[in-house]
Amino acid sequence: MSLLERIRECNAHDLSDFLPFDVAGQQVGWVKRDFVAHLRAFTEVFSMSDGRISLAPSLADFETRSAALGQVARRLAQDGVVTGWRDELYPACAAFDAPALFAIERAASARFGLRSFGVHLMGYVGSGEDMDLWVARRSADKATGPGMKDAFVGGGIAHGAGPRQVMIKEAWEEAGVPGALAERAKAVGEVRFAYQSDQGIDFGLDYQYELELPADFEPVNQDGEVAAFYRWPARDVLAQIETGSDYFYDANLAFIAFFLRHGLVTPADPDYEAIAAGLMGAAV
Repeated sequence: MSLLERIRECNAHDLSDFLPFDVAGQQVGWVKRDFVAHLRAFTEVFSMSDGRISLAPSLADFETRSAALGQVARRLAQDGVVTGWRDELYPACAAFDAPALFAIERAASARFGLRSFGVHLMGYVGSGEDMDLWVARRSADKATGPGMKDAFVGGGIAHGAGPRQVMIKEAWEEAGVPGALAERAKAVGEVRFAYQSDQGIDFGLDYQYELELPADFEPVNQDGEVAAFYRWPARDVLAQIETGSDYFYDANLAFIAFFLRHGLVTPADPDYEAIAAGLMGAAV
């Protein structure tokens, strides 16, 4: 395997198995064909024609759309179709820089193929050949990727929240990083992907932050979402990602972006240009 293959795994999807999902004349997502059958019962919410699914025009503003889709999501959760309920709302946007057209329960967002927003905080110690990275292991009861290795800190951005606000909050909840220390984290870019799972497609944008941690810092999980932390040499983590498959899908991208920033992957690598383009969702 290779780093480029990891990027390709995060962007492998087949839209022939999906129907476009439109709101107010704008496409906001993609709905898997086997999920469409569950939406046919909600005739006052959805219409279907010409191979597309549209939200009813009578749902004309953010509040009415959010209320209607909230009822749909709860009904589908009761029926066992939507699983892993979080009590957290995600925004639905026609583009990453567009305003939200509605908000919906996080567990249902992938079912509608919506764009998602998240953060990663990469925690490291030292520099150069002596650099270590902190790696988290997701708890066994996580709704997605249970037990997989992950970035030091990560989390989704709920509707109404900002990236830096979420990063600082998650840094404490997931790793016990005090607010004053988390405030030192640097914003260093973003990664994009389109990852297909059995739930649907996650069109994601993850804002990237990194923080040089004191050598004696020991992360302590506060919210039960992380089972363990490991401090490993950065080159060992790179080798694990190249050869293994036990890192959560978008964490692979966060680590690869870190490797590029810190010179662990250089232009001498024949895949360098494709890796850099792939981190922004380009076809590779």
